[in-house]
Amino acid sequence: MRSLRAAGRTLVLLGALGASVAVGRHAHRRYESDMRRAYAAIEASATETVETSIGTVEYCTRGDGVPVLVSHGIVGGFDQAIQTGEGLLETDARLIGVSRFGYLGSELPEQATPENQARAYVEVLDDLGIDDVVVIGTSAGGAPAIRFALDYPDQTRGLVLIGSTAPNERPLVGPTGPPHAILNDPVFWLLVNHAPRAFHALFGIDRDDYRSASPEGRHRVDALLDTLVPVEPRKPGIVNDARVTNTAMVEHHDEYTLETLDVPTLVIHAEDDPLASFENVERMVDRIPDAEFLPYRTGGHLVFGHGDVIRRAVTDFVTST
Repeated sequence: MRSLRAAGRTLVLLGALGASVAVGRHAHRRYESDMRRAYAAIEASATETVETSIGTVEYCTRGDGVPVLVSHGIVGGFDQAIQTGEGLLETDARLIGVSRFGYLGSELPEQATPENQARAYVEVLDDLGIDDVVVIGTSAGGAPAIRFALDYPDQTRGLVLIGSTAPNERPLVGPTGPPHAILNDPVFWLLVNHAPRAFHALFGIDRDDYRSASPEGRHRVDALLDTLVPVEPRKPGIVNDARVTNTAMVEHHDEYTLETLDVPTLVIHAEDDPLASFENVERMVDRIPDAEFLPYRTGGHLVFGHGDVIRRAVTDFVTST
């Protein structure tokens, strides 16, 4: 967590600098133009909402084929979920991107736990008339994805975890989410557009690896950063992830009975992930009866630099379930 704390300090300092720089007339015009486009893109998206037993949940579907539900990470939303799914699959699939609790058009209920998020996923599937799915969980989205597979095995074709958090009985040390000081549109816009290296460092992407990566690989990282803006409609979800989602598998680790997980599982993780402990993930994999593990020495939180191999692995897994 030291790297997260250091990166957080860097982001705060850059945010403070950005607040002063952004008052410039040219920067202000570009900021307003970019934000209008960003909000318009969200509004124009073909999303649906369903009134679940937990609250209003927003989702988006795209494509046809094997149904795949993507449980996005922190600072996400349906847009990030769909983009993640498209980047992981080389086959036709019906992607289901759900804005998790507090993100974009989804309400933040009083009990915004991974258990209730998994229940909301089930009710989204009911609304779509889908019996079962492959569920992909990334980063903070791993907790509700694991919970979904544990609680609803008959509706889980398979579980894929990439850069996911894992159950752990040891207390967390350090921050579990980004600093509140940067969770506003002007600062996030400035960081994404003028200091992307701060995010690269946060995700554990080596500068030289990024520079030497293929154009497609760099584009995937850049496109992910684009989904972080606007951040203000995502802030309630970000705060909830830091307070609830990212702590759930520690405070309630005994409720994650992985030995009973009765679904095919694929786990992908990098040893140098600065945000989700590789050691915790190794212990998790050892507890899951039917788990395939693809560990990488490098790649950080996004397992960057291994895109082709990961896409083939995820595609093979999805098509074989």
